[in-house]
Amino acid sequence: MKWLTGFVRFLMGIAIALVQTFLSSFMLTPVEGAYFGRMNGMISPVFTGSLLIGSSVSGMFLNATFLFVIYVTVGFIFLIAAFFSFNIQSIKER
Repeated sequence: MKWLTGFVRFLMGIAIALVQTFLSSFMLTPVEGAYFGRMNGMISPVFTGSLLIGSSVSGMFLNATFLFVIYVTVGFIFLIAAFFSFNIQSIKER
C-alpha cells in the first residue's frame, strides 16, 4: 500500500503545480506587462502559505471528525468555488 500512497502523492504534486500555473496565468491576464513580476511575487507566497495552512487544518479536522465528514465538506467547498468561478466567467463576458 505504500507504493499507492506514494503514487497518489506524486500525482497530487503534479496536479497542484498545474492548478497553480493555471491560476497564475488566469490572474495575470488582465495585468499590464510592467506589473507581472510584482503579481508573481505576491501570488506565489499566497499559494504556498494557503497550501501549508490547508494541510495543517485538514489534519486537525481529520482528528476531530470522520473521513466521510471531510469528503462532504470538501465537496461543499468545491461547489462554492465552482459557483464563484462561473460568476467570474459571466463578468468577463459582459
